[in-house]
Amino acid sequence: MRGCMRLPDSDQLQNPPEQQQTRPDKTEAPNLALSTIITLTLLALITAGAAVVGLNALFQPFPGEDDPVISDPDSTPSATCEEDPAKEGKAVHARDVTVNVFNAGSTAGLASTTLMTLGERGFQIGVAGNAPSGTEVPRVQVWATDPGSTEAKLVALQFGRNTIIRKGKDLAPGINVIVGTKFTGFKPAPRQLRPPATAPVCPD
Repeated sequence: MRGCMRLPDSDQLQNPPEQQQTRPDKTEAPNLALSTIITLTLLALITAGAAVVGLNALFQPFPGEDDPVISDPDSTPSATCEEDPAKEGKAVHARDVTVNVFNAGSTAGLASTTLMTLGERGFQIGVAGNAPSGTEVPRVQVWATDPGSTEAKLVALQFGRNTIIRKGKDLAPGINVIVGTKFTGFKPAPRQLRPPATAPVCPD
């Protein structure tokens, strides 16, 4: 018959073909959000670390600007001072001074008797003899290699405060006393002398 359509079988009507529908996966959205959060967190940490490094580099001093200067203790010797005991203000005693007496006058035995008297005053006795030829000392003089020494001053005081002290020939070890014809003897004097305190003597 024309115009007739074939009806589907009863099995097809009862069991129509399944239509495949695409449903979104509910787990994809949370995973994507978590990945985004992790990525942003890492980027934030990297940016913060870079900022800290940059700030430290910005405020660091230039090389050599604030570097501490360390001196080598062996590079330059430390200054040392040697103190002269006679210049520390310590008293010089007669027993610490050796004296010698030389006769430049015409009085025989004057050097010996003068030396004995100095010994009685506590000085160490040295030698007695005649002064070198041509020595002209009217009364008394004290000769020393260091006229400013406390030892020389102490010996000179035995003959008076106006006794001349000069740098003369080193006739014998110690302080040398030259007596002449007009020598008048000894004066009351101390047996010790304390020099004024001075600064330590430092080598150049």
